[in-house]
Amino acid sequence: MLFRRTESLRVDSRDGVQAMADASQKVTLLYDTKAANDLLAASGDAGKAIGSRPTSLVVIYSYGDFRAATKVARSDDQEPSRLRSRAKAACQLIR
Repeated sequence: MLFRRTESLRVDSRDGVQAMADASQKVTLLYDTKAANDLLAASGDAGKAIGSRPTSLVVIYSYGDFRAATKVARSDDQEPSRLRSRAKAACQLIR
């Protein structure tokens, strides 16, 4: 029950982040309030449930047998986080 409320506000932003991939399948994302709002807007009703509250983003990515995840980025950090990933990404915004 500890994570029930947090997990209910999870949004899958995979499609939005994968659309940012360049020809070499790399994504570089400056995660700030604007980036969070853009990803939430593209997530439909689930994104609207979070609204304009601060969010966290983790990008989980893989290619071949390799898997990794970025460090957690927060939309309300004083200095926006720059996230880099390669290949297929599964992303979750969490309130």
